Amino acid sequence: MATPLAKITAAAAETVTKEAAEALLPNFRIGGKKVYLPNHVIAFVRPVENTPPNLATFVVPLTFNKFDLRDYLWNVYNVRCTSVRSFVNQQPIQRKGPVAKRGRPYRPQPQKMMMAELEKPFYWPERPRGEDLPQEYDYQRWKEQEDYQKAQRGADSIRGAGEIELLTEKVKEVPGRELLREAARELMEGKKEWSNEVKLDARWEHIVAEAKRK
Repeated sequence: MATPLAKITAAAAETVTKEAAEALLPNFRIGGKKVYLPNHVIAFVRPVENTPPNLATFVVPLTFNKFDLRDYLWNVYNVRCTSVRSFVNQQPIQRKGPVAKRGRPYRPQPQKMMMAELEKPFYWPERPRGEDLPQEYDYQRWKEQEDYQKAQRGADSIRGAGEIELLTEKVKEVPGRELLREAARELMEGKKEWSNEVKLDARWEHIVAEAKRK
């Protein structure tokens, strides 16, 4: 006959075994359709600020539904989620062909996103800064290319709207520009003579003298 202590121990062991078994099983009915060669792409994107850590954001194909994402997280990463929300982002209107020719407007394919409420929170690592990146990653060159592409996109949008970008808006004041402007004004007014400190050939002396007399 089992003692009360043995009964309590057996009940506790059964409870632990049951909880462990439930942890290894999904919290939904598993489908019977198997996918061996998937042709879809799912992107796990960093959420916006102040988003709870148990909400994960994904960019999914337009043909994806909530059950597909739930099964994907469980079968690939063994991650259980309690709920899934989906929404579609419409893309801004663009023009086909060169922007300067004002091609036919069209709207690109929309982007579908899903937010899964995870059973356990996931904390994203901090973003690496430029000085923390490895040496083989040329951060400075990447930053220059990123700034150049951003400037090009801004110029394309201005030309597409029919506005003319003035060259004076691109000129930036550089150190010493005021001194160069003042020196050029003095040369034009004849207050100073320009010289590159190079001695001319004797055959050019009479030409220089005639130019000064004029």
